[in-house]
Amino acid sequence: MTVGTACLLAGLYSMGCGSDNSSSSNLVLPTTQSQPQASGRVVLHFNVDQQARLFNGQRASVPADVTQYRITGYDATGATVFPAVTVGKASQIVLDGVPVTTSRLLVEYLVGQSTVAVTELQVSILPNSQIDFNIVSLQVSGAFAPGATGAQGASGLNGNTGATGVTGPIGNTGATGATGSTGPVGASGDTGATGSTGATGQTGATGPTGATGATGATGATGATGDTGPIGSTGVTGSTGVTGSTGPTGATGVTGTTGATGATGTTGPAAFNPVFPLLAVEAGGRGFVRVDASAQQSGPIITLNSSNSNSQVAAGLNGVAYVAESGGAVDRVAADGTVQVYATIPGAAENNGIAYSSSDGSVYVGSYNSADSFLYRLLPSLTGSVFTGGLGASQYVNGVAVSRDGRVWSSVGPNHQIRCYLPNGSLNPNFGTNGVLDLGTYLFQLALSPDENTLYVADPGGDRIYRMDAATGSGAAPFGPQLTAVQSEAVGPDGLLYCTSYISQTVYRVSADGSTATPFVTLPFYSAGISFSR
Repeated sequence: MTVGTACLLAGLYSMGCGSDNSSSSNLVLPTTQSQPQASGRVVLHFNVDQQARLFNGQRASVPADVTQYRITGYDATGATVFPAVTVGKASQIVLDGVPVTTSRLLVEYLVGQSTVAVTELQVSILPNSQIDFNIVSLQVSGAFAPGATGAQGASGLNGNTGATGVTGPIGNTGATGATGSTGPVGASGDTGATGSTGATGQTGATGPTGATGATGATGATGATGDTGPIGSTGVTGSTGVTGSTGPTGATGVTGTTGATGATGTTGPAAFNPVFPLLAVEAGGRGFVRVDASAQQSGPIITLNSSNSNSQVAAGLNGVAYVAESGGAVDRVAADGTVQVYATIPGAAENNGIAYSSSDGSVYVGSYNSADSFLYRLLPSLTGSVFTGGLGASQYVNGVAVSRDGRVWSSVGPNHQIRCYLPNGSLNPNFGTNGVLDLGTYLFQLALSPDENTLYVADPGGDRIYRMDAATGSGAAPFGPQLTAVQSEAVGPDGLLYCTSYISQTVYRVSADGSTATPFVTLPFYSAGISFSR
């Protein structure tokens, strides 16, 4: 059965370890095979509806018609790594021994043996850990699309129950026959005599060897002649007179210089992967690149849709990703070509954005009228909510991701920086149980190249804060005050660059944070900057 991606992911979020939202029985499912060493536990929470009828379209609860679940796990190649198990309907199912290679769980809702609805979960499992999922959406199977409800027929009369027949007596068990005796073993026959070996025939006589002929006589050696006398050495001749040097020849005439060829047409500027500064227009559709000499590289590029306070993230080889209005994410190629890369399910607006160079995922901070959440978009353009439940009045204004999969987000207006582990749970080593409150409205985040230092913009306080990325300790203002500073990025020269929402100037901060000097004036107000890699 093929299940569309969009119908699976929008209504799914990860719960904290050990949570229990069930209202009826919990069912623990051990695996039917020996538990692999690299495995974890998955807990599924279902909202079981005792009144709803089946076939009401997209649902937030399991209808009363469903009698069983069938659950199967697959790895990234589509191979089955957690064989299908079928269990009775319950409000909580615990799966032990789920291999860490599992990247997708398929839950099928059965009425009898027929699949009437499904839910597909994107999972990331760590060894010996637990991950909880609250199932808040399921998709009706195509084979059971809703049809018009027929009129209810009249109830027939119940027939009389027939009398139960008398049970006959049980017959006696027949006697077991006696075992027959074993017959005697017959005598072994005598071994026949071995026949005698025939005599070996005589070897014929060897014929006589013929006589060797006589060797001829050796001739006499001739006498050695006398050595003649040595002749006298001849006189050495005198050296001849050196001839005079001839006159120098005249210098040849220099030829005329040929005409200079015409200058060829200048080709397109080569992309410099080391230093283009990327900037996106605040509240508009503009996008530009700026080179190391503070010169704009090419014309302004027009994005597909306008944005509010959206950010830009640099991918690899000159590619850039921009968070847009309406939940869209634009992809800008190195040659300036723009396309809609993806649309985040359930998002009305996107704010923060970050690119993971380790696996090509794009992390997007999004919100709608009900909630604010962080979404992980895979290179295959599938994805899932990385973490949610932040509240409708909060916004994920900044996102940063490290090469080992840790994710930081700045959430406003509740003044928080949150740090997550690769599985989406809060990192207990950062701040207080994964949360650091700076008491001010926070915006874009940036990691230093060595990923040891984290920067965050505070537009209300006109400052940039710097802190230890691993623990959040040592948070303190860095650099001079800049009015409404909203975005910052660390350049390939190791210096911090930042810009204001109400200014067209990008500033470069000295290494010790004592000064900030103008680097370039942009053709528009910018809400987000980044550097190509």
